Amino acid sequence: MERLRALTLMTYADISAVNPAAMTPWRAEVLWQLYLLTYNELTREVTTDRIPARVGRSRKARLSRGMPGAYMRAHIPPKRSTPI
Repeated sequence: MERLRALTLMTYADISAVNPAAMTPWRAEVLWQLYLLTYNELTREVTTDRIPARVGRSRKARLSRGMPGAYMRAHIPPKRSTPI
């Protein structure tokens, strides 16, 4: 977040330093909107990538209900098709 703030301020300063008239209200608004969109994307919760609840009564299915998909892919090994 600190780097995003610094980048936004540096961009504003750079555009303003090139020519005092270069930082128009429109450009300032576009820069602000870009900052807000990026900030929201970086700070959003991981709620959109959920694994749907599986049908069945297995323990793994019950535990995996509602877990983030990224967590499941990182921490639970995939099923093996043949026994070892």
